[in-house]
Amino acid sequence: MNGGAVVYLAQSNYGRAGTKVTINDYYTSTASPYRTTVTGLVSSDSSDTATTNLSKVSSYHTEAGFQGNTTGNITGVYDLNGGLNDATAAYMSNGNAQLTLRGNGGSSGDLMGAPSTASVNGYQSLSTRSYTVYSYNSSNDDGYTNYAKYKNLFSASYGYGDGILEISKEGEGATSWNFNSSNFTRVGLGFFGYGGTYNDSSKAGIFSFWDSRGIAYYNKGFRAVLIVE
Repeated sequence: MNGGAVVYLAQSNYGRAGTKVTINDYYTSTASPYRTTVTGLVSSDSSDTATTNLSKVSSYHTEAGFQGNTTGNITGVYDLNGGLNDATAAYMSNGNAQLTLRGNGGSSGDLMGAPSTASVNGYQSLSTRSYTVYSYNSSNDDGYTNYAKYKNLFSASYGYGDGILEISKEGEGATSWNFNSSNFTRVGLGFFGYGGTYNDSSKAGIFSFWDSRGIAYYNKGFRAVLIVE
């Protein structure tokens, strides 16, 4: 899943050496539905509660602001904790209607170039370098059992590297590193997101991942990733 390598490096001695990345808990308005976040702002008080008060946050180019990125200096990646929940190129191949409705602009046929019908072993046959397809538990399509199914299907060639098995104990609850949230995909919520939002408090974090319908919403965003070979 997108972001795996980035968060590992942030946790390592090449990044923050285990120091938690501070949340971006700022948003601009309480008028529904416009609760827009501002990139590069970082909580500067002891609270991680969502705020519209600029005096409680620091900007990306300040010493305090550096605590909200992956390196602890201005060169790091910001907003991995809080801000917007980042959509990823990863989904669960369970054949749910949300896959074609949200992942393919409402049309039928292929999703991201892969068949969207249910495929228990879809993670083996449908994943590409551009997106990851996850399997599901056909007898009980919920977060716990889908995570267990995925974990049990781990092999030497697939499983680690996406930022799930390495950092989450159970795939549900506050069971990721730093007590971040684990929310493995399930029926009707087949798309992955990560990082949490400005108002997720301690549930957000660079090790949080979320299940989603894939719908566009004010608290969701995405990152463009360039692969250089």
